[in-house]
Amino acid sequence: MHGGPPGGKHAHHVVVALFEARTGERITDAAVHATVAEIGLGGRTKRLEPMPMADALTYGNYFEMRTKTRYRVILDITTPRLTRPLRATFEHDHE
Repeated sequence: MHGGPPGGKHAHHVVVALFEARTGERITDAAVHATVAEIGLGGRTKRLEPMPMADALTYGNYFEMRTKTRYRVILDITTPRLTRPLRATFEHDHE
């Protein structure tokens, strides 16, 4: 999966499942990119690769999170149904 987990104890797997808000159907034709960064710092952007999980499609990749601090995760999502890209931002307290 994604070339295997990278070495080291600071590699963490970011996984995203996407659903259509009106129907609840899982979205399986998206292109998803994530940027993971400590709050206030620049981060690394990677493509989240399609991957099966529990017989359903999700998107994921590994990111390094070394510091026990708050991280910002920014998702940029496109699908053939969207007229413009969608951006979602989350914060994660990494401990």
